[in-house]
Amino acid sequence: MQNVQLYIYVDDAEGVPVAHRIELFNDEKISVTSSVQNFNDIGKLFTDYSQSFTIPASKHNNAIFRHWYESSVGDTNDINPQNVDNAFDHRIKYYGFIEINTIPFRDGKFTMQKANKKNGFIESYTINFVGNLVQLKDKFKEDKLNQLQGLDELNFEYNMTNVVIGSYTDIKFPLIGSDRRYEVGTGSSYDITTIPGAIDYRELFPTVRVSKIFEYIQSRYGISFEGEFLNYDQFKQLFLYCKNTEKFNFYSDPLSPNFSVKDGGFTQMDLATDTLTFSFQQEPNANRYESWLKVTPTLSTITYSVQIYDNGTLWNTFENLTGYQDLNYFSRYRVDENLVSGQFITHVFTYKLTSELPMTFDSELNLKKNSGSGLAGGYNRKAWAYADTTSGDLQVSRYMPDMTVDTFVTAIVKAMNLVIVPTGENRFLFQPMEAWYQEGDLRDITEFVEAEDIEISRPNLFKQISFKFEKSENVLNNAYRTLYNLDYGDLIFDNPDSAFTTNYEVKLPFEDIMWERQTNTDLLTATCWNKDLKPYTPKPILMYYNGPKSLPTFYYTNGVAPITVGLYHRFSNEISIGGTDLSYVRTLNWNTEISVWYLAQATNGLFQQYYANSIFNIYNQRTRVLKVKAHFNTNLLTSLKLNDKIALSNKRYTINTMTTDLTSGEVNLELLNDFRVIDGSPLLRYANMTALSVDNTAQVVQFLIYKIDYDTFDTVASGGFLSYALTADNITDLVLDVTIPANATALDREDSIALQYYKNGALTEIKIDVLQYA
Repeated sequence: MQNVQLYIYVDDAEGVPVAHRIELFNDEKISVTSSVQNFNDIGKLFTDYSQSFTIPASKHNNAIFRHWYESSVGDTNDINPQNVDNAFDHRIKYYGFIEINTIPFRDGKFTMQKANKKNGFIESYTINFVGNLVQLKDKFKEDKLNQLQGLDELNFEYNMTNVVIGSYTDIKFPLIGSDRRYEVGTGSSYDITTIPGAIDYRELFPTVRVSKIFEYIQSRYGISFEGEFLNYDQFKQLFLYCKNTEKFNFYSDPLSPNFSVKDGGFTQMDLATDTLTFSFQQEPNANRYESWLKVTPTLSTITYSVQIYDNGTLWNTFENLTGYQDLNYFSRYRVDENLVSGQFITHVFTYKLTSELPMTFDSELNLKKNSGSGLAGGYNRKAWAYADTTSGDLQVSRYMPDMTVDTFVTAIVKAMNLVIVPTGENRFLFQPMEAWYQEGDLRDITEFVEAEDIEISRPNLFKQISFKFEKSENVLNNAYRTLYNLDYGDLIFDNPDSAFTTNYEVKLPFEDIMWERQTNTDLLTATCWNKDLKPYTPKPILMYYNGPKSLPTFYYTNGVAPITVGLYHRFSNEISIGGTDLSYVRTLNWNTEISVWYLAQATNGLFQQYYANSIFNIYNQRTRVLKVKAHFNTNLLTSLKLNDKIALSNKRYTINTMTTDLTSGEVNLELLNDFRVIDGSPLLRYANMTALSVDNTAQVVQFLIYKIDYDTFDTVASGGFLSYALTADNITDLVLDVTIPANATALDREDSIALQYYKNGALTEIKIDVLQYA
């Protein structure tokens, strides 16, 4: 029998969290099932969890759980868990951990399910334990991307110079048309190399770097995302297109007119708070009130809107205004006024103005009182505000797609088949599944398995697995759909001779828009037109930033004066991670499609990069599912990881699910044959690129060096023309920038990236060859 210890954090001492050990029944079975990705549900991630189990309602446990069974304990009227006095809160999860014979096994969260009463006394509690991964969804709740506070740091003064040539790292404006195409050298009205065809910078929508959004998510929820993949260009150059309307509309931050002067006796107007307060209750002789706001902009061409609030609630909105406006927003007789508890309500009006461009304006506020017939005391009082100017900052959050944080993170994980491994209460490792499997050890469990009790079955496969995006309304996507009876970028993994009938779908909440490169030009663009050649609002779109690109001189305009430029930000749905070695072009399509930039098949789509190896292994004719029962010792129980490869009777397996009885050490394993080739396989390797062949130009290529299952590795000098950082004792994957200088030798030349791996003191030397042509 194993000695199992459960610890829970419910309070602290002088600011330091205290781990309380939970007392257990001697015969209580504590079972934990572990799984990361099940072959029966390919698109879903799992985490450690337990069946419910009971613990005694001992004096010690009652103290930990604060006699939870008694609802009068604590301030039960307070809905904020942080304010409940001395009560255990079943609405939240409490951090804790499990040990086996004092050796750490799992950490996660405990929840209270119920208290059990017998013979008039509380006998036990039923509690549950879940792994840390589930808390991500708990933290995100239904929060939207546009609620991330960090987005404010991306705001900038919105003008043509900043949009066109602004050196912003994390926000850029791709040449994607909404109400027109962009062309080069055609002489048409779409030709951006002519002044009539100049790009109005107010047509363009922004993109935001995905890794920056991840930073804001971490900051918002007090969590940390780890893993070198998140620092790699294949992730760092990924952007989210922020187009949530058909046409771009810029509006400044709402600005309240700063009233500084008023008529004598205008007591209803407070210049300190810019509020107008009045009521029929205060002036019995008032028969009618009228109020209006006059706005006089310096420029009559700028569109603006005025919002008027009464007691903080929107009272009236005046949209799409230009030039001088006299806005009558209140006109009411006493007999028509509302009563509350027999009293006339008190109006408290405030004013906000937004504009599509920075705008300076004067304001005049009027309040007119008409007295009843034959009564004196009528008046028309005024207050003035001068030279207020709306802010010209672009508010990035206004253009973010209508998407929850949870949906966004889950979609990125699903697109790249990432494993999320909790490494602490608030730390999470993100790693592509195949790289994660490479880091696992090979563990021979043959001696621990009950060999006479093994069940061998076929995997429960799907007849068809669809990898899809959201259906696009784009005119080019529509044409592709009609031509091929398949949506652009989608992939159908089909097994026509399968005995199985069930289908499965992996679907991303993104649109995979088709890009176009105009013949004999370097303009790569897209157009958000539907089949009727009208602007439409796409689903969220992911795209890669490919750097600045030269074009013949073309024009931008602000509607008044054009400027000339020769570079644009080239975006597309692909990225070349291998410099000029085009075999390493990676795309955001599921399927193999023609690259519109390189005019060749781009075979390394999302499926090929992140799913193919595991899918092909599952569908291998020799693959079987083994259900085995084993009895592990403490060392194996606490050290076996879900990415470890299992050796059983000279065959290799991966773990699909593992259910552990912590008290007895009995383990039920569901194993899947692993036919991945270790030596020489392009998918199980020391780096994301096994070799490189580039042209003679100078370039920097970023390699992702994998730790695999070694203890450490070093990058060492190769003695050739390559230049990169030399590091020692690396214990995690490493992003390595390799500088390749221009080849002026007139001869092909070769060099290698040299790596030294160590495991249990043994050295393995690896070289990644680089060929540079003359």
